[in-house]
Amino acid sequence: MINKRMLQGLFTGIVLFLMSCGESEVQYVNDFQYSFRDNKVDLEVEFNPDFSLNTELSIPVLNFGTLSLIPNNADKGFKVRTQLSLDAFIDDKILHLDQTSDLPNGYPMSSYVETEVGELKFQASDKIRPTIYFGLEEDKFYLGASLELKFISEDFPAGLAMTQRIRDTLGRVLGVVTFYGPKVEFGEVVQPGGLFFISNVSVLSDYFKEQRLNDLHMSQHMDEPQRVTQGLKNHLMPEFKTEVNIKRFENKMEQFKLFKLYQREGKKAGMID
Repeated sequence: MINKRMLQGLFTGIVLFLMSCGESEVQYVNDFQYSFRDNKVDLEVEFNPDFSLNTELSIPVLNFGTLSLIPNNADKGFKVRTQLSLDAFIDDKILHLDQTSDLPNGYPMSSYVETEVGELKFQASDKIRPTIYFGLEEDKFYLGASLELKFISEDFPAGLAMTQRIRDTLGRVLGVVTFYGPKVEFGEVVQPGGLFFISNVSVLSDYFKEQRLNDLHMSQHMDEPQRVTQGLKNHLMPEFKTEVNIKRFENKMEQFKLFKLYQREGKKAGMID
């Protein structure tokens, strides 16, 4: 006879087994797209549905473009999209922004970010505050965004930073995504946690030019039906290693618990369906 305790043990064993398999490890990102046209850069990060938000926003970034949040739909996670003129990176207003190399919770950004970046903050609502980041060096035109989410508060570990690198099918790093905890001072949350993404536009531009040349070469050796289906989609190579600054979160079950906490608190806050 199987009792309730045995069933709970069996369930825990199955979850532990699944979490121990690299292919079952929770990933932050489902897809990442980038393009360069008419002196504009377009970056779009589609998050794993586990990190979905039902928030929709479109924020003008000075007069250079927009930062958009696109809510989840069916089995698709929510998206963060930046569409900007490349002139932003040499504009005087951008060059004189406050600079940082830290996440909003005060913990350092990933080592992928090798210089300080300018930060431009927005107050979108009482539940979410976006910040957009600009690189200020010619070969390090970083472009990224963070989303401070009010529900990531005292229930989450202070100062936490969990980072995954986004790679293409050639193994090249396209950017990083970090889930970070709140900033706490004297037992009080002074800054909520959230999600952070950043990429090096200078490097992506080189990849994009290379890819267009490859596509042109391939199209010359294809018949017409194949040519129609050949596109500029930038396929991802899964990255299963999660870099963490709090050692206990190297344990996949601890990561799993944290992701479930995110979903629970997000639903309470009315930001996750």
